[in-house]
Amino acid sequence: MDQPNYKPRAIAVMVALRNGPLTTRQLQNCLSDPSMSATRKLMADMLTDVVDHRLGDPNLWYLTDDGVGWIESQGLDVASGARR
Repeated sequence: MDQPNYKPRAIAVMVALRNGPLTTRQLQNCLSDPSMSATRKLMADMLTDVVDHRLGDPNLWYLTDDGVGWIESQGLDVASGARR
């Protein structure tokens, strides 16, 4: 099976997270992923670079400082609740 192209999906995750933390299920819905495992794989690949888990909840995701910086470099605002 071919590996999916992660770049557009990763950008979609970051744009969704700019408004605040989301659960894995909410991200799956944002991405229209057919399975939770596809979303979990993407999030595992993105972990600590631009996204991280909310403390104490491995299913709640937020942007890291690098993720916030990337979003802002694209001219987009980041909600204060989206920051770690």
